[in-house]
Amino acid sequence: MQYFLLPLNALFPVILNSVFPVILYAVLGNFVRVIPTSCTTGLGGFATGTCLSISECASLGGTATTTCAMNFGTCCVLRQICSQTVTSSTTSYFTNPSYPNTDNSVAGGSCSIAILPCQNNICQIRIDFIDVNLIMPENSNGKCAYDKLIITGNGANSGKIPTLCGNLTGQHIYIDVEPTCSPTNINVQVYAPQLDARKFNMKVTQIPCLSQDLAPAGCLQYYNSTSGTIKSFNYGSVNGLIETQNYATCIASQPGFCSITWRKTADSSFQLPGTCAPTSECCVNAYVLVPGATCQGLAFSNACTIKDPRFCGNSFPTTDTTETVSWHKPFALYAHIPKSLGQFYAGYSLDYSLNRCT
Repeated sequence: MQYFLLPLNALFPVILNSVFPVILYAVLGNFVRVIPTSCTTGLGGFATGTCLSISECASLGGTATTTCAMNFGTCCVLRQICSQTVTSSTTSYFTNPSYPNTDNSVAGGSCSIAILPCQNNICQIRIDFIDVNLIMPENSNGKCAYDKLIITGNGANSGKIPTLCGNLTGQHIYIDVEPTCSPTNINVQVYAPQLDARKFNMKVTQIPCLSQDLAPAGCLQYYNSTSGTIKSFNYGSVNGLIETQNYATCIASQPGFCSITWRKTADSSFQLPGTCAPTSECCVNAYVLVPGATCQGLAFSNACTIKDPRFCGNSFPTTDTTETVSWHKPFALYAHIPKSLGQFYAGYSLDYSLNRCT
């Protein structure tokens, strides 16, 4: 009789490839030091988590999902509701108490969290508005008179972040962070007498100082695709533009691309206060500004003259051209919306595309 010695993984492939990692994860996951990094959860509204040890995830009140860190960690979903503090997690979520259901009110009329990285290597915080629907601004003047989203912190752009309300889903902002252990506060103020249904789910990401994901200084929003769409906050809603806005939306420069083209998403997707006529000063109070804007893509045979890189009214860029091109870097669009708009304005939706060097 002959005997053959087979490798263990040939005899027990299922045990080694499936069961053993799970056992190892369960036994050692609580004792191995896991470096917090971003990971994928597989959950719809909470797609990104923080890789933590099982015990750390549990101590922070998180929800364990998939494994990470060579099966020694768990992709932990950290969901903050009200009056909580975010510390070491790279990614967490701030939601209303009943999310994904709505709340007519919150206790005390305010729901807030404090983000306290307390690490020298964190320079920015990005907030993604995954699903945010608050009471709309007033139709007559764009004021957030009822619900308000107020963000304050200790960074360079503190005090420059606009007060927001309405439908913010799909938007994002960047917040500068100084290494002083002072908190960045996200505060949703709910107008108690107004029992409208509101809900919010915001993803909070802490960005290290050496990360390529950092937004350039002075940019409230930052896009790194070669093409995309930029919208004013609350664009597409029945109550339109929000007052008192002054911020920059920046587009990342890419190798081999030398200029950027801006155009309206649709014929009616640009509506701001103000006018720009040859005999008057252009767009004094409300405007978007494209540094280095030039004429391109003439709709008619007559010559186009862009008097000023500021655009307002219903025309973008002018009445006789459909798009504008800029070679000015960094690529950016600046929005300036004054207080007390006086009437309804839809805001803007603009498409951009980077152009290859020729």
